[in-house]
Amino acid sequence: MILVYVDHDRGAVDEPSLQALTFARAIDSEVHAFVAGATGSDVAASLGEYGVSVAHVAQHDAMADYTPQAAGRALAAIAQSTGAAAVLTTSGMRGNEVLAHAAAILDEPFAAECVEITLGSPANVTRSRWGGNMLEVASVHCNNVLIASVPAFTVAAEASPMSCSVETFTPELTAADTAVKVVDRVAGQATRVSLADAKVIVSGGR
Repeated sequence: MILVYVDHDRGAVDEPSLQALTFARAIDSEVHAFVAGATGSDVAASLGEYGVSVAHVAQHDAMADYTPQAAGRALAAIAQSTGAAAVLTTSGMRGNEVLAHAAAILDEPFAAECVEITLGSPANVTRSRWGGNMLEVASVHCNNVLIASVPAFTVAAEASPMSCSVETFTPELTAADTAVKVVDRVAGQATRVSLADAKVIVSGGR
C-alpha cells in the first residue's frame, strides 16, 4: 500500500497532490491518503475520485491550519499503523517539509524529486536534479518504509473513481510539534506587488 500526503489550502486540494495520487497508483493499486487541517474531512471525502480507498484525517485543535511538524508526526503514525510500503507527496515546499519531519521521526532516509520509483530492498529511484537538467539513479536503503516526493507535473492527474472510506484520528503531539504553524493570514497591502503580479523578479539566490 502507498500512503500519500495530500496538501490543501483551507479545503482546496492542489493539482500536484492529485498528480501524486496518480503516480502512486502506478506503483501499487492500493492507495491511502493522509490529510490534516480543520477542513481535512471535506477534502478526504472527494479523494475516492482519484483512486484512494482509505483517507486518514488528522484532527487536532492545534492543527487547524498548516502545522508541518505536527502533520509529519501524524503522518509517521499512520505510516507505521498501516504498514505502508511507501509514503509519497508532491515535492513542493510544504510537501517536502512535512515528509522531512516524518522521515526524521521514523529514522528513515528521504528521497526528494523522484520521477521514477521501484520498491524493493533497497528501493531504486530516479531523481530530477538541477531543475530537470540531470537525472540521478540511486538506491535508497530503508528500514521499513520508503519516503519520497515527486516533482509536480511528472504525471498528469487522472481520475480512477472508487469507494473511499474516511477514518479520523487525533494524533499524539508534543509541544515542539506545534511550535511552528500558520496562525493568521494577512492580505497584501495595496502599495505592495505580489509575485504573481510583478513585472520583473530579481533573486540573489543560486
